[in-house]
Amino acid sequence: MLSAAIIPAAFTANAYQETGKTDGYDWELWNQDGKGTVSMNVGDNGSFDCSWTGIENCLFRTGQKLGSTKTYDEYDGIYLDYDVDYFPKGNSYMCVYGWTENGDGKYPTVEYYIVDAWGSWRPPGATNSLGTVEANGHKYDIYRTERVNQPSIHGTETFYQYWSVRQDNPARNNAETNISGRISISKHFEAWEDAGMDMSGVMYEVALNVEGYQSNGSAKVNSNLVTYGEGHGDEGAVIKPTEPVEPDSNGYYYNDTFDSGEGEWTGRGSASVKASGGTLAVTGRTESWNGAITYLDPAAFKAGETYSFGVDVMQNESSSEDFKLTLQCTLDGEEQYLTVAEGKGENGEWTTLSNDAYTIPEGALNCYLYVETVDTTTDFFMDNAKGALEGVVSGNGSGKPGSSDGVVVGDLDNDGVIDVFDLILERKAVVNTFAGSAANKAADIDGNGTVNVNDLVLLSKFLLGQIDEFPLVPTSKPPVTTTTTKKPEVITTTTKAPSGGNVDGAAYMDSIRNSITANVPSNITGSSNNGCKEEKISYYSSIAKKNKNAVVILPPNYSTSKKYPVVYVNHGIFGSENDMVGYCKSIGGNLMAAGEAEEMILVSCAMYTSQNSDQCGGFTAEECAKYDAFREDLIECLMPYMEEHYSVATGRENTGICGFSMGGRESLYIGITRPEYFGYIGAACPAPGVTPGSDMFMSHPGNMQPSEFKIQDHQYDPYILMITGGTNDTVVGTFPKQYHEILTTNGQPHIWQEIQGGGHDANCVNPLMYNFLKNAFKAGK
Repeated sequence: MLSAAIIPAAFTANAYQETGKTDGYDWELWNQDGKGTVSMNVGDNGSFDCSWTGIENCLFRTGQKLGSTKTYDEYDGIYLDYDVDYFPKGNSYMCVYGWTENGDGKYPTVEYYIVDAWGSWRPPGATNSLGTVEANGHKYDIYRTERVNQPSIHGTETFYQYWSVRQDNPARNNAETNISGRISISKHFEAWEDAGMDMSGVMYEVALNVEGYQSNGSAKVNSNLVTYGEGHGDEGAVIKPTEPVEPDSNGYYYNDTFDSGEGEWTGRGSASVKASGGTLAVTGRTESWNGAITYLDPAAFKAGETYSFGVDVMQNESSSEDFKLTLQCTLDGEEQYLTVAEGKGENGEWTTLSNDAYTIPEGALNCYLYVETVDTTTDFFMDNAKGALEGVVSGNGSGKPGSSDGVVVGDLDNDGVIDVFDLILERKAVVNTFAGSAANKAADIDGNGTVNVNDLVLLSKFLLGQIDEFPLVPTSKPPVTTTTTKKPEVITTTTKAPSGGNVDGAAYMDSIRNSITANVPSNITGSSNNGCKEEKISYYSSIAKKNKNAVVILPPNYSTSKKYPVVYVNHGIFGSENDMVGYCKSIGGNLMAAGEAEEMILVSCAMYTSQNSDQCGGFTAEECAKYDAFREDLIECLMPYMEEHYSVATGRENTGICGFSMGGRESLYIGITRPEYFGYIGAACPAPGVTPGSDMFMSHPGNMQPSEFKIQDHQYDPYILMITGGTNDTVVGTFPKQYHEILTTNGQPHIWQEIQGGGHDANCVNPLMYNFLKNAFKAGK
């Protein structure tokens, strides 16, 4: 789940920060890693307005630094009156925030939060409540979390965070709400002491704070008045019952078809949602629990009562996906995640997740309903999301009527219209086919039984009006065959050249030649439950002039007391940093867990490097050059970031690069032109363009002439230089073999692996990754 505690802003490295003092109020804007766009305008008497988009973690606050001279009870009461127009879009909360320090307890420094409103996620997460407090007509749950060796107002130390979190949320995710009231700060402090939480420290700060985490949003703080010395400000207001909301004449509390927007659905975690063509696209998922989420208004959906829920879902990236409709709620002070409905979604077909009699648990608070997949990050679509009286919503798992009978070629989102949204999905379908996923039938534009770049070109021409129908191309390719007895052709050149130091790279490749295989064990390509840890990072690219992402896969039992070699892994055209993660975690992780590969760090990169766009626009020399620019981005930006933030062994003998398709092309280009950085180079089905050539899409000017395609200084000959290609690759054709032939002509030691019947898919990627990672970083050992 999301982090239960956010690192104190002013003390985190690599952050953008502004501070000041206006009209007697201290204020701060803080943005982790400078990511996304933030703004803050400070007014009089603690007022301000703020906004944020595409951030990692940011906060905006106005309040008062109190000088750390008095305990809270020596102020004879503290309370804060506020009026805020609050518009969260995802994970965000509005709270009173501050610190105490130098108390008499074991952990004298305390960071505190009194949370009055939030967006899609209720802080601080699944933590047992220590009790409740009633203040200003509301109930709050009390929590205590611990931060171990984390940044604080004193530097790095271990300290507690104290929380009061309001049970009823006055805000609405993905909607603007005016919220006003009073927060009796000292009454919460008294309740914390009654719960055994040490409040003997002196007051460092009290402020009104708006915070966001991996989300968008805005807030306008119209008033923010802190009062001291007049008691805690709670006149014992009575908690008023909520006015009930009645369903419509058909029994629905909500019935979202996404024809005119997202409704009150928003992204959960890193996911984004967007209504298009009458469906809701859920994209950008980096964890299985990332998905689409909506708030269940307690005025309509009451704890202890029974309702019916349902939603149609569809995905077109894998052969099938296990979907879940989940209830998130707070029960007895602890966050719960309860399954409402589940089902299997086949590729390109709608299925219904429904439960016509689901009882919300007695005592449940802060209820949300969200859609997720069980253990993948596949993007998906939603439609017909409904919440109603018991028995109104029903489904038999058949999905949208008629959607599974017949396929309209080109209509990938199944909305009855072929448009630019289908082009986006076609690009993703091509990438996923490269990765070995099952193909969406609607994405096979030319009807040849596979989804590849030609299908993308045809759909582009159709949308541009260059063609008015899709031609059917008869398949003439030989059948793909596999065998467990015939070895693929593996050629290692025998030209010897010094590799630097005492290690002869050509000799090392000769020594592993007989072990190179196309038959990758199923236990290596299977489950990735091997102890690897996946971390999403964002680093600043001085080449792209903005932040770029990557995914770091740490080895089992990763420890900062040890230095690890690194392999940078690159995706195909139109791909992203997420595309090669599965290969890294399964093949790389399983090899390491089995002791068959050296312990290493794997980095799944985002190669496209442009100041103007985050997505490749097509097959042109200009666009390919933006992939080539990753060479400088990798060496000047990403590699230094990795060395600063992770326990990395440096030097070419500890650094590798490999990739698939366009990622294979770039791995060859980068590795051969910068061999002083990379001792291990691998490419699966490398795309054309390192040397001049033409394919069905464009003419490639080439980054070097064929005679230049070699290591210029033999002291930097690689320990492994390996290319894998298939005899049945209809996307890049024979270009992988042409690279092998040029290297052979140039006398450059390398390994060529030809997969009989292999296509532009996992049949080639798996062997390259398996053989390359298994033998990496072992030369000279």
